[in-house]
Amino acid sequence: MIDLQEYVEFPAPGSGRALPMVSINEKGLLTRNRAFLVETGGVEEFRAYIHKTGWQILLFPQGEPNLWFRKSGARNKELARQLRGQGYSFPVRYDFQWDQESQAWVVTCREMGEPPALSPEKTIGRGKGGRKRS
Repeated sequence: MIDLQEYVEFPAPGSGRALPMVSINEKGLLTRNRAFLVETGGVEEFRAYIHKTGWQILLFPQGEPNLWFRKSGARNKELARQLRGQGYSFPVRYDFQWDQESQAWVVTCREMGEPPALSPEKTIGRGKGGRKRS
């Protein structure tokens, strides 16, 4: 005989998908979930910027668009190459929230926190062979 007191019901489906999210795969395909569509009111074109370290993306619904989402997502192979070069593992997932002050969606990588600020003494001049010290 089965004793249901030894069991618990399955958790509600999709509980983790309720958060608005953008995902980027190794081929440079950016996809968004349903919560993203709802939060943005169906906006499909954005002026997009990515932090130099890749940890954060800014999506501005105003301005000249450089990111166009279609049903299958948006493609940007160069972005995938850049993230791969910075050591990201694919797929890279970003959660987002609206920033009223900047009037932009701030999209933050789930896997990493804010990068440490570079102090001026850790930067070498930008002349021939100039680079940042690690």
